[in-house]
Amino acid sequence: SAYFDGVSSYLQLPARYLPNELTITLWFHPDSTANDWQPLISLYQNYAQTGVPYRIVLTQNGGTSNYIFNTQNANSQTTSSSGNPRTTVFSIVFSSWNFFAISIDASGNWRCVFPDGTSQLLPAHRAIYDDIFYEDIFVGTNPTSSGFYQGYISNLKIHDRALTFGEMQEIRRATNPGSPQPCLASPVASAERFSQSLAGA
Repeated sequence: SAYFDGVSSYLQLPARYLPNELTITLWFHPDSTANDWQPLISLYQNYAQTGVPYRIVLTQNGGTSNYIFNTQNANSQTTSSSGNPRTTVFSIVFSSWNFFAISIDASGNWRCVFPDGTSQLLPAHRAIYDDIFYEDIFVGTNPTSSGFYQGYISNLKIHDRALTFGEMQEIRRATNPGSPQPCLASPVASAERFSQSLAGA
C-alpha cells in the first residue's frame, strides 16, 4: 500500500490509451474528513486530440463519509444534451479499508461494487469515451482543484476491459490489504513503486 499525506503527495501516471471499456478497482483507507473533496483518482481526456473533454473522477463528497464516482464534460458542470454527467454516491468508513470497483462497458452500462460488498447495475446511459487517449492519470489529487487525499491506497488497478460482477467480487476477496503498514518516510516514492501494479489487465 502507499500512503498519501493530504498535503502535497500524489501520483501522476503517463498518458495511456484505453479502449471503449474500462474498470477501476482499488482499496483505500482514508484517515479522516479533514480535507473536503479528497480526490482518489482523476482521468482526463486529451482534448487537443478528441475535442471532447470528458473527465472521470472518484472523490470524497465534501466533508462527509460519502464518496462520488462521476463522469461529465469538463467544460460544464451541468447536465446538457452534449455531455450528460452520471454520478453514483456510496458510503465509506473512515480509518478503515474500503473497496470500490466500477466497470463501464462499450454501451455505457455501469457495474459497481461498493465497500459493503453490495453491487449495483446502472443501465446504459451513454458511452463516456470511444477509443480515445486520456491525459495523465492522477492518484491522490485532482488537477482542477486544490484537494489532496489523506490515507492509504492499495491494489489500485485500471483494467482495459469491463469486468463482470463476479470478477470484481473475486478481486475484492483476494486483495483485502488488512491493516495498513506504518507510514513510509517518502509517500511519493512509495506511490511510485506501487504504481507498477497499475497495468491494464
